[in-house]
Amino acid sequence: MKYLPTRTALLTAAALAAAVVVGCHQSSRNQVYVSGNVVIADPPPPRQVVVVQEAPPQPVYVVRTAPPPPYREVIGPPPGPGFVWIGGYWVCDNSNRWVWVNGRYMRPPHAHAVWVQPRWDHRNSAYEYAPGYWR
Repeated sequence: MKYLPTRTALLTAAALAAAVVVGCHQSSRNQVYVSGNVVIADPPPPRQVVVVQEAPPQPVYVVRTAPPPPYREVIGPPPGPGFVWIGGYWVCDNSNRWVWVNGRYMRPPHAHAVWVQPRWDHRNSAYEYAPGYWR
């Protein structure tokens, strides 16, 4: 009767052969160890971690009266290439008076950025300010 090695025996022999080869060669690479039928390797070096910090929460401004209709602004030519018009909007000052913030030109933070205009959302019996932002 002919002896045929089992799959486990073949894997163990391959692991031992790999351990011998790795053990003979000194390198700064991960070391491989054999423990029974298990091949154990040092963990790879840690990956670079990028931490993204979110902006702190914005205060919520709520007022009881609706803002006036927007002014019709006269938009002049941009100061140079790549500038985008950011329309004006209403804010409510500390005395509960509405103050118009004039529109202006700005450069987007990246090539395909789109400006989302600030607005006042009507919620229940009040108006809540949602600031503008680039997306």
